[in-house]
Amino acid sequence: MTESDGLKGKDTKPSLRDVWWPNVKTEATARKAISSGVAAGLYYAAMTLLTPMLQIYGGLDSPLGGNGHRSLSTASIEFAIVGILLLVTFALFKKSRIAGLLILLFGILDFATWFIYVMPTSAGVGLPIVRLIFFILAINGARGTIGYHKLKRCGLLASQQISQGVPHNSEK
Repeated sequence: MTESDGLKGKDTKPSLRDVWWPNVKTEATARKAISSGVAAGLYYAAMTLLTPMLQIYGGLDSPLGGNGHRSLSTASIEFAIVGILLLVTFALFKKSRIAGLLILLFGILDFATWFIYVMPTSAGVGLPIVRLIFFILAINGARGTIGYHKLKRCGLLASQQISQGVPHNSEK
């Protein structure tokens, strides 16, 4: 990095705070936050798909009670939720603010139901940490979409500046 990049005296290595809570005031960091929200959406879809599959084909007991045998009609609701989650995740990939908030809402519901129903019966520590990591990624996805649209509204995106004839930072 050179001094013309505006990083004079700054360390170019990202801090731990930038990794977990990126500043969404630039287009690149907003896009990075959105992609972390997409990762959270894919995680939620995969976990929602995995649960009924293990209960139907693996005989796994349901964390909400039951004998582990679930009919396809009961599991079809969860399969529909997986489809909705994948559509919302794709909309988040396309930078939709509503999709960012829906992924965040699903993360809140996932975290809350896990603490209410599953945590009292499990002794593991790894899964809550993984859930917390993906919950933070879902928050960042919502922050990234909101930050991206703020930049777009103010005309600060690189694509808008190029189309308006404003020189980009690398052209100065």
